[in-house]
Amino acid sequence: MAKEAGFPPGVVWNRAGRVGVLKQVPRDVWDHPDWVGRSRTVERSTGTADRAEGLRRALRMLVELDDAWEACRRDLRREPRPVASMTASEAEAFAGDAETLLDLEFDPEVAKAGGEALPGDPGELVGWAARSLGLAPAAGLLPALGEAVAARLAEPTPTTDRARYEAEARRLLTPGPRRRRRMSLAELFSLFEADPRRAGLSGRTASNYTTAKAVLGDVVGLGAFVDQVDRDDMRRVRDALLALPLAPATKRKYVRAVGSLFAYALREGLVEANVALGLAPPAAAAEGALKRRQFTADELARLFPPGWGLASPVDWMLALGLFQGLRAEE
Repeated sequence: MAKEAGFPPGVVWNRAGRVGVLKQVPRDVWDHPDWVGRSRTVERSTGTADRAEGLRRALRMLVELDDAWEACRRDLRREPRPVASMTASEAEAFAGDAETLLDLEFDPEVAKAGGEALPGDPGELVGWAARSLGLAPAAGLLPALGEAVAARLAEPTPTTDRARYEAEARRLLTPGPRRRRRMSLAELFSLFEADPRRAGLSGRTASNYTTAKAVLGDVVGLGAFVDQVDRDDMRRVRDALLALPLAPATKRKYVRAVGSLFAYALREGLVEANVALGLAPPAAAAEGALKRRQFTADELARLFPPGWGLASPVDWMLALGLFQGLRAEE
């Protein structure tokens, strides 16, 4: 710290080259709980190297220190409350308060730096704690209070079971299972249809979901909760869709529409799994029964007279194209 001729008392340049405050704690406040065990010198920095700004901040700090010390003086001038006697429980409570004050006020680092430490003798500690608590115990109480304080300080400090602490911390910090909102199939369809990502669906695609909704309503019931629909329900819905008198490809689209609905429910957190996943039958299996057979030679002869001269596959391809009215680009 370096003093400057133009600075008022208490304002200095600190070692970092910034304006700071250096003041001695007044002797008449040393016994105040705010200053017991602390350094007798106050060093504070304004945080700026600008002379004018630093001086302004330092003067404000000095005023705040003077106000704080004056408040300490007012506390010390208050008359302590006389205490003629204490019960055993009151003496124990006093010892607990003394221990708490000791923990709050005693700073080992300050003591190492040369500051005044709290008294180690229980008798002296009783007097210090009593003053801090605004009490004036009778002389006959001091030995008993000293014994209570000594016994309290002699108790072993409880140790923390770190493994148990970490396990409990993990338990508290781990989020519990998310509660899902229960929703009926009818509500799910409404939410699904209102999703902005489905705004551009074609009329044909939208009709797939309309049919799927109707079959779901017939088989499961639209009032059923989504999270109660299981795989067996989905198999019955699939079988009902595949039994419709429609083309196999169309029926597969309806089954896939049901799968898309439950995939949406899974994405929205309404179910734990898509129970309709993989229910659509393979195209070959669904269409195998309706696979068209080839024309026989006799059938082709009846369709095309012998004079057409259809000797090669290309001839037959051109003839069939003409027969069906196909355009050249087709």
